[in-house]
Formats: sequence, C-alpha cells, structure tokens
Amino acid sequence: MADKFILNNVIGELSPGAHIAVKRQAPPSFPDEVTPDGDGYYTHHGIYVKNPEGRDTVIHFWGERKSSAKVCSWDLEQFRSYGVDNELYEAQYKVRPLALQKTVEMAWKELSSPTKEWKYNLRTENCETFATYLKTGRGFSPQAQKSGWNILTWVSIGFAVVAVVCFLLFKLFKR
Repeated sequence: MADKFILNNVIGELSPGAHIAVKRQAPPSFPDEVTPDGDGYYTHHGIYVKNPEGRDTVIHFWGERKSSAKVCSWDLEQFRSYGVDNELYEAQYKVRPLALQKTVEMAWKELSSPTKEWKYNLRTENCETFATYLKTGRGFSPQAQKSGWNILTWVSIGFAVVAVVCFLLFKLFKR
C-alpha cells in the first residue's frame, strides 16, 4: 500500500476532490519512528472542495487532541497555514482513484452525516486513512505503515534478544 500514491507540490489550480496535504512538525513527544522518514515531520491530509458559496475548503479528520478528532472543514488558507512551509502537496495516485465528483460527494457526506464513527488511531484511522478512503473507497496510511515497520522492527529485535537470553540462561543452568 505504501506506494499507491506520491505527494507533489501543488502547481496551478486544484480540482475539487483533490487529496491534498501539508507538512507538519511532529511534537517533541513523537518518537522518530512515528515520522515516516525519521526526520521529525509528518503530513496532514484532507480533501479539497468548494463550499456552497464557492470558497476553497478542505474537509479533513482533525482534533486538538487525538481523543477529540472529528471530520471538519477549514478554509484552504487555514489548512495551508497549518503546515510548516506554507506549501500544499497533492497526492498523485498510482492506483485508480474514484471520480473527483464522487470524492467530493463522499467528503460532504462524511462531514454532515458520517457513514461510520471515526475514532482516531495512529495505525488505522487518521487524517491520511480518511483522505485515502474518500479517494479510493478504502482507507490506508503509508505514513503509519512506514512508522509501523520501524516499531515492528524494534519489537522483533526485542523478542530476538529475549530468546537469546533465555537460551543462554537455559544453557547456563543445564550444567
């Protein structure tokens, strides 16, 4: 899944239904393995739409605290300023995404009357899984998958160390 889309700088005009992102500084409490490249940054994702008055808007999954995360809408410039470099990035899918209009309809539906109860979970329900769900019909998070690999690697190493220690203790006490 990790290679199903890439993020490129937005150049020119966005189309309603575009999956966009901004680069964010991870809080100090985030371990490096939670940021995909271990550089202290992650990306926050949303879907670009036009509101009924024709204003540039982003529908995304966000909360001040993870426990209060919900589907909400922000003005495009507010979303852009949430990033560290004031840049917008657009996801270019390597798999066939849903039609732009379908993505827009699903985004408004999730904002007004969600089809599911969105509860924040770093691995399975975050802003990226929300945006990819609206673009493909299936939520996935390459960021979380990358960070999950790092965490799983450390867990695996931990198990290996415990196994070696147990083996050595067994040998020591077998004498």
